[in-house]
Amino acid sequence: MQTQNWIEITISTTTASADLISDLLISLGSSGTMIEDRSIVPTPEDHGDYWELVDPAIASRMPEDVRVHGWFDESGVDEAFYQQLHHHLEQLRQDNPEADLGTLAVNDASVPDQDWTAEWRRHYKPFRIGKTIVVKPSWEDYARKKGDRIIEMDPGMAFGSGTHETTALCMEMLEERMQIGDNVVDLGTGSGILAIAAALLGASRVLALDIDDGAVKVAEENVRLNHLSHIITCQRGSLLPGTLSDGTEIPVVSPRCHVLVTNIVADVILAALPAMKKAIIPGGYLLCSGIIRERREEVANGLKAAGMQVIDTRHRGEWVAFAARCNERF
Repeated sequence: MQTQNWIEITISTTTASADLISDLLISLGSSGTMIEDRSIVPTPEDHGDYWELVDPAIASRMPEDVRVHGWFDESGVDEAFYQQLHHHLEQLRQDNPEADLGTLAVNDASVPDQDWTAEWRRHYKPFRIGKTIVVKPSWEDYARKKGDRIIEMDPGMAFGSGTHETTALCMEMLEERMQIGDNVVDLGTGSGILAIAAALLGASRVLALDIDDGAVKVAEENVRLNHLSHIITCQRGSLLPGTLSDGTEIPVVSPRCHVLVTNIVADVILAALPAMKKAIIPGGYLLCSGIIRERREEVANGLKAAGMQVIDTRHRGEWVAFAARCNERF
């Protein structure tokens, strides 16, 4: 059987804008994305004695600028496609005049299917987050240490491996704030990594929500891989009504939980705060990340306006995370 070729589109950008570019490539039909960003590779300072879990050569192999890779079936990449791509990139500049989008230089190459899969796997090694959680791809070996909670993770190309600073911030706060027996909601679950962490930390039930069917399928596979289907329910849905770009309505759910964790973007967090507050049992916690430094005060003020008490603020790289307690009924 002839190997299928893909067109790899690579766009140069910045750390703060990488997710925007990734979303754009997915919307144009990319079968997956990969972000090359040396700033998100853990350092010895991040992991202390456990730096041996991460290959120190990873960052040195990565480019100085941030590059977002997407893969497209070569049959659909023609002149009209490139015109559409450049139009959307220009539109991003117009819609985000204050954002540092980088050069947005576009490069392309034809690659066999197995090449980009192998390249992605080459960069993904076991690593530690917080005190007890180790994220390990299923194809890698790892010698368990006493007290380790192991997450087996095959994230797929688009939905997150846990290496990003925002994921690490959420997971550290989960480890510190969650109590055994808590009900947890993971809003915007992606690969399901935060939902899995919550279950390993002792949650009695976890609801993993995402508006993307592909993300839900990836999360379900990872939950099964970790033998946690009896605790975690993966579901397409959101706390707010909305429609996707193809007109599909997003199911609205109304959960109740002790902890709600979300690693999304500032605009979505701010819009969903009333619904989040309603979902959290009084005395429970909202743990939120995915917030760039420039939006820190705006989100902090939004949390306070929603009647939540900010009890922890953390920074890593370009990103900020908050832990907020819900003291009153909304």
